[in-house]
Amino acid sequence: MITKVRESSNSSTIVSDIVNYLEQTVPPLVDTAIKGRLGFIVGNLLDTVRGILVCVNVTEKVLDEAVEKGCNLVIANHPLYIRSLAITPAYHGERCIIKAIKHNLSIYVIHNNFDGLGDGMSNRFAGLIGLVDLYPIVWNKEEIYKLTTIVPAHAEQSIIASFYQSGVVTVTGNPAGHISMAANSGGDGMQEKIITFFIPIYFKEKAIQLLLHVHPYEKVIYYVEPLEIISKNTGRGVIGKLPIELPAKYFLKYVKTKLGLMRLKHTCEIDFTVKTVAVYAGVGDFLLEKVYNKGIDAFITAGLQYDHFLEAKGRLLILNVDRHAAWVGAKKRIIALILKEFNNITMLHCETVTNPIHYIND
Repeated sequence: MITKVRESSNSSTIVSDIVNYLEQTVPPLVDTAIKGRLGFIVGNLLDTVRGILVCVNVTEKVLDEAVEKGCNLVIANHPLYIRSLAITPAYHGERCIIKAIKHNLSIYVIHNNFDGLGDGMSNRFAGLIGLVDLYPIVWNKEEIYKLTTIVPAHAEQSIIASFYQSGVVTVTGNPAGHISMAANSGGDGMQEKIITFFIPIYFKEKAIQLLLHVHPYEKVIYYVEPLEIISKNTGRGVIGKLPIELPAKYFLKYVKTKLGLMRLKHTCEIDFTVKTVAVYAGVGDFLLEKVYNKGIDAFITAGLQYDHFLEAKGRLLILNVDRHAAWVGAKKRIIALILKEFNNITMLHCETVTNPIHYIND
């Protein structure tokens, strides 16, 4: 029996509500290694959400399932590859776009954004094999601006309130989103204060215009300084330690069992024990140099090529898992996140098998 969205659903939630919630809760990670499209791909942000189908990959059959079940928003874990700006039915990604437009479907790709919270699929992988003392392979960095100005003491609170009401401050740099400190008296004896606001990079111009508008002085003195903040305990992939050291050959069997894998591609067994392990639940070729330089014994990831195995030989043990194996549990994670905020929307697991890779077993 096929589960469908009930026609009586009276949700007032629109697609942009879901998109904004996802991008505020699990902000998109900038990753130049990813060639597919991420974030909001296609659709109408103003459409009322009738139902959400959550999948690993977007395929034409997945979109057929969404139509059949009455869902008009599809949220996927894996990027959608679109080869050019010319949308023709020549390739998989373009055909999906055409079908989505034809059936008024919206598509959003979340990918590994959970990694930015320190609670992503890489962390789940690490937990399955019992790694402890986790920290990112590559730390997340956030670019913000520090906006500093001098204001009369009597206007301090109203200016601070204006910045918070406008939503242009961030809590990244300081628990309060701003810093205030005393300054010398002005030329007429008026007490002045120095205020520093921490501004997201995309709000820079808005913040300056707001300051000029609310500041009581005719000539406003301010300066803007770019900052790079390293987010605590968040980043791409994770590094951790096994509770006990394992010989490489036993470690391979251990991982295969713990992850429930039918087969496991790896470099030749190296004559040493494994203690420190790096994990990236995705295509981790862009992290190889980082891993080589961190004294790692083994690296578990997906999507590596022949040359990557040659390069790693003798340097560390590489375990290459199937991409779908790396993303097991992604659908549940996405659904749980959305239901925290939108419990009036029907959320369905995609039942279409989207793994394009099959193996012949004797």
